[in-house]
Amino acid sequence: MSEPTSLLPLAAFDFATVLPWIHIANVLYLASYSVRDILWLRILTVVAALCLLPYYFSCSVTGPLWEAIAWNALFISVNVFQIFLLVKERWPVALQGLERHVYDDIFHDLTPGAFVNMLKLGTWRDLQPGDVLVEHGNVVDHMLLLCEGE
Repeated sequence: MSEPTSLLPLAAFDFATVLPWIHIANVLYLASYSVRDILWLRILTVVAALCLLPYYFSCSVTGPLWEAIAWNALFISVNVFQIFLLVKERWPVALQGLERHVYDDIFHDLTPGAFVNMLKLGTWRDLQPGDVLVEHGNVVDHMLLLCEGE
């Protein structure tokens, strides 16, 4: 009578090719947590998640770990989309005239793309001497930025 075994047949997959991927992925995750720039954090996270895919495909005797692969694919997709938005925001923008002056003097901590997006929320207005900007006692429901004049 043979005894039932609860051990997985280890010969079904090669640890030598599977295990390095999980270690590489975790080193990349560790590196991603140590960078300060969100763009690099996301890039390293995507590369780490991609390194886990060979592990998920081959670490189980019963076949690929589809749930883990699906979640990883979702995380990769979200991060790739966010990388696209960050690169788009950091793309060089040609600011000229008064926009360049306001950016350099006041909003230089923003990326040029973020500054342009902020400008889209407002409107430029030229006022004449004597025009009223705010009145004492009235609640101001918008931000005013005086760019030129007094």
